[in-house]
Amino acid sequence: MSLSTEDRQAILDLAARYNQAIDSADVDGWIACWTPDAHFDPPGRAVFDGPDGLRQFAEGHIAQFPNTRHWNANHVIEGDGESATMSCYLNFFGVKGGPKLLAAGTYQDTLRKVDGAWLFATRKVMIDRAPDG
Repeated sequence: MSLSTEDRQAILDLAARYNQAIDSADVDGWIACWTPDAHFDPPGRAVFDGPDGLRQFAEGHIAQFPNTRHWNANHVIEGDGESATMSCYLNFFGVKGGPKLLAAGTYQDTLRKVDGAWLFATRKVMIDRAPDG
């Protein structure tokens, strides 16, 4: 069984809620985007697991990067009615004093439907790096 149009839209809505929650310092709203056994792998940092690990990440991220906007595009979603994968582009902007691109990269995700709602089970962030030299 492939993903329905409704599932695809729910997954896109999840990605938008995730971005808006972290950008508005809504830690609980951001954690609500994840399964209880979630695994988050940001670049150059420890891996964060479960609600406690996610809270640790979110609070540190918000303290380090206030006034930001996450922007995603080019979502590729595959799966069935219970699990899915998604990849998309990430642009991360600081907005204090005018927009400034802080990072660009990609997300690689696995998602699961839990009690009828799509949630992130794993999320790996890969930041594009300029070549040396």
